[in-house]
Amino acid sequence: MKAFPVNADAVLRRKCRTAFQHQREAAAKDHLRLAYTASDLFELAKASPQCFYCRAPLCFGFEFDHVLPIARTPQAHRLGNVVCACTSCNALKGQMDAEEFTRFLRLLDGMDPRSAADIRRRLIAGGKRYATSRQRRSAG
Repeated sequence: MKAFPVNADAVLRRKCRTAFQHQREAAAKDHLRLAYTASDLFELAKASPQCFYCRAPLCFGFEFDHVLPIARTPQAHRLGNVVCACTSCNALKGQMDAEEFTRFLRLLDGMDPRSAADIRRRLIAGGKRYATSRQRRSAG
């Protein structure tokens, strides 16, 4: 893991407070209260040197992710369901649960690297680039 700069704790605490605020607002929409605090997220982040999914080293470029997506069940608003993930994995995962996403990553690992990279880019872009080029071809 990369060494954190001198004010790393302050930066990390700010990131955790912001993430906590977003998670608290999401829980409130489901009429729930979080049973954890921003300090709990800070401790989780400090204890997570790698992405939960791809095991890439994390520094400040990480996001908190729900292993079981909130979109599937409001009961997902608990600290045991929150992990640290790299931004790429968090963007790719979407509404898959951890097991589905792990199988998806294994599928990508077994593909030609150029094809796997193309699929990753398309998913992160939300398929917009692909849809736009198909529309141009059918219109022309």
